[in-house]
Amino acid sequence: MNEISASEGAASGASTRNPASAAHAGAAPRAAAEPDLRIYRYTAPALLSALAIAQLIMGTQFDLSPWKGGGFGMFSTVDSPAGRMVRVYLDTGETEIPTRLPGWVMRRDGFTRSFPTEFRLRGLVDDLAAASWFYVNRKVEPDPNDADSEPKPDGDLGVVVAAKPAATDASDEGKDLPYPRVSSRKPGREPNEKHIAVPVAGVRIEVWRRRYDAATNTLRLEKVNEAQARVAGQ
Repeated sequence: MNEISASEGAASGASTRNPASAAHAGAAPRAAAEPDLRIYRYTAPALLSALAIAQLIMGTQFDLSPWKGGGFGMFSTVDSPAGRMVRVYLDTGETEIPTRLPGWVMRRDGFTRSFPTEFRLRGLVDDLAAASWFYVNRKVEPDPNDADSEPKPDGDLGVVVAAKPAATDASDEGKDLPYPRVSSRKPGREPNEKHIAVPVAGVRIEVWRRRYDAATNTLRLEKVNEAQARVAGQ
């Protein structure tokens, strides 16, 4: 009996000296702490707000199309990448020949329209200036209803154009153009002997976009950016 009392007294003394351990021994296991849901509540709005601000800055300062970079406000404007156009001009020293982007750079056409930064235009115009340009020999048939539309040689360009060509769309391959048609090969690929070279001294490219004028209820063109480069040795 005395031994039992002594052991109970020792246990009681230990509990008195360390009450925390006694409470822990008698308490049930505590559940894991629940995550703070406030972080999920504010993360999505914060990310969307940051994306909208970034698109606003890139659109106002770097001419990013509203249809890109998040698409905020894309349906409130006609300034889509498809509504923009890239114009290319070849400087021969005496005149400028308008043309379009050649096929070997068409993969960069969409990026140039959507985000025409100076760095991107500079890289594109440098590649065009280093390319080999040549005339596409083509004979334009005269208009039988127009006595003044007899074919006339266009200087030393090696092509024949009509005196009064009809208004055409430069993107239509099947129609006659009021200027010589040209083509090119990427840098490092020279045209063959059948090609008549264009004496290109420089290249200029322009990016244009459509804007809606509410005052006149019409669409108008507005130049976004441009870049030019001289041909090496010219």
